[in-house]
Amino acid sequence: MKKRYLTLLLTALLLTGCVRQENGSRLEAAQKLFGLDYETAEASAPENDRTQESASSGSNSDTQKQQNSEPDPRKSIFGQQQPKKTAPPITFDYSSCYSLRVDSTGLVRRSAGAYDSDMLTWVIEANGTIQLERNAEDEMTYRPMNYGGSTVRVWLKAWIDGGYEIVSNTVEIGAEDGAAQYDGADGFERDRISLQKQHLKSLVRDIGGCEYKLGFVIDPDHDGDSNGIAFYAGIDPDGELEQIIFDNDRDDLHFNRSDYLEEGIDCTLGIWIDPHSGMDYIVRLDASGKAFDCVTDQEIPDFDENVNYFSFNGTEKHDRDHFAVSHQGILEMENA
Repeated sequence: MKKRYLTLLLTALLLTGCVRQENGSRLEAAQKLFGLDYETAEASAPENDRTQESASSGSNSDTQKQQNSEPDPRKSIFGQQQPKKTAPPITFDYSSCYSLRVDSTGLVRRSAGAYDSDMLTWVIEANGTIQLERNAEDEMTYRPMNYGGSTVRVWLKAWIDGGYEIVSNTVEIGAEDGAAQYDGADGFERDRISLQKQHLKSLVRDIGGCEYKLGFVIDPDHDGDSNGIAFYAGIDPDGELEQIIFDNDRDDLHFNRSDYLEEGIDCTLGIWIDPHSGMDYIVRLDASGKAFDCVTDQEIPDFDENVNYFSFNGTEKHDRDHFAVSHQGILEMENA
């Protein structure tokens, strides 16, 4: 029998287990049976058989050898390994998303932009410290308070991709920048009006279920000095109208519709600027249409709901960019 066929027969017997292992391996048994050693059988195997076996059993090592034979791009011509190059992190400059400018009265105006939401925030810095951060949604102007005569810096930030980013330029307001607003015949009164505006501008947007609607610089207690009066309104969980009108600096000028309802008085609250008498009122208007002065609790003569009268429910949009200012009965909607 030729060696080629002996090799094939040997292979078949080994695979099928026909050659039993008694006192040695199957290979030893086969060697005794055919009088061949392993080296002779392997050497006599056809070339294509050896190639197939090598391809099936040694494919991993061949692949590894091929990979090892490829040049490493990190090595230079001198054979030294070069460090991996990593791309620099991508950063974005958001500071041009909004534009801020300040006028001669110290009023800061902003542009509209892509981040006009409840996460857009005014940032006020003075004396090297952040003095105030407040919601800038639907608020296109801001007038900083006086923080001791130092330069005030103002910018906007917004919540973007999990963190706050500065989204505007920074404007600076010096102590002299608001001087123009004090010019005029009523110099002292103008100064007081400006101060009331600053206080009103710093008020929070919401008080409980009530939202800030509009600020007023009026004289509701008729003492000759202007007061800063805020009007808040909303709808409570039971669907009832809530209204709060108050002076932030005066506890005695604080009126709440809920308090009147508890006293059995069904009414709505409002503010009236009488163009004829030049007097300002915080008004309690009852179901019969009679108007009463909340400060004195006296009925208001010649009340006209259609002229210079303001009252807000819970659905009307607020205005944080203007104040209703009374100059002895002459109404002006001035910049906040």
